[in-house]
Amino acid sequence: MENEKTLSSYIKELIYLIIIPISLIVFFNVTLLTYSFNGEITNLKIFDLIFKDNFISGQPLNVTLAINLLIIIMSLAIFSGILYVFALIFDIKTKDKEAKALYLSSFISLFISIVILFFIPKIYKDRIKSFDIKVDYIKLDNWLLSIMLISLILLGILTIVKLVKNVKFSIQEICEIAIFSSLAVVCDQFLKIKIQATGGSINFACIPLFIIAIRHGPFKGFVASSIIFGFITCLLDGYGLHTYLFDYFIAFGGFMFVGVFYNLFMKLNKDKNNKGKTYGFAVVGVFIGCLFALVFRYAGTMTSAYLFYQPITPLENFIYQSTYVPLSILVGFIAMVILLEPIM
Repeated sequence: MENEKTLSSYIKELIYLIIIPISLIVFFNVTLLTYSFNGEITNLKIFDLIFKDNFISGQPLNVTLAINLLIIIMSLAIFSGILYVFALIFDIKTKDKEAKALYLSSFISLFISIVILFFIPKIYKDRIKSFDIKVDYIKLDNWLLSIMLISLILLGILTIVKLVKNVKFSIQEICEIAIFSSLAVVCDQFLKIKIQATGGSINFACIPLFIIAIRHGPFKGFVASSIIFGFITCLLDGYGLHTYLFDYFIAFGGFMFVGVFYNLFMKLNKDKNNKGKTYGFAVVGVFIGCLFALVFRYAGTMTSAYLFYQPITPLENFIYQSTYVPLSILVGFIAMVILLEPIM
């Protein structure tokens, strides 16, 4: 029976290791950018940009930085796979602490490679635009980013499943998380004050997501905010799957810190019989968690704006996000201050 279990585990790892080179092959052979110069349309592939001489009107398309980043991406992906295999070996030998450390390292390596990936097209695009000659148009192939993002996310999910295999979801927790996540989606789509024409708005979606993080802990809060709520709203908003990583996964991932600091300050409170003191500790924990949520929201939305939207300075980017991001978090904090006592 033990041998069957071991064989099954190795089959999963084999699939994991096969996906990595397939993803890289797709990455190298799918069109990255399409640009038109003097009516002539050219499709640029990463393979062509690295291994062939490329010129625009006789000028070399020198993208050494992007090529170096590609090497880093490949190295991190391979390194992640190696760590994952070693983690499996420790897992089979029931060395849980060592296995979890390796699984976590594998996931971090993979996540960094995903983040770097999104800067590659931006570098190519800016390089083409830097020429003095007039290029008719430049089109970013977002399907490539979406394909790579999906494949790398699948690898990341496999790693997370191994990392948190002992985390259990009760039927009550599944139902409650589903209900509050659905409520967050409704708030995001319908209960909002539109601030910017391009999608920025103050809404109440963070309130049910904060409640999940407080009641069920940071990990389950992260699953609800970044994975369930983030992915559904990404599809509903219609800006493209390539925006998911920064605008949704990272931006809403910070909501879990409300659960982190709430639980931390509850443990620091030694006088649990004093309701006033306990409530005070809870408010402080939620406040610090909201600050971290604010930082992550800024980081995600500002990075996405830099990569995918019109040229914008860092100051303009910050001012634009500041018209709605802090107010959305503030709404969530005020609601938690009112609801903390019944939640507790």
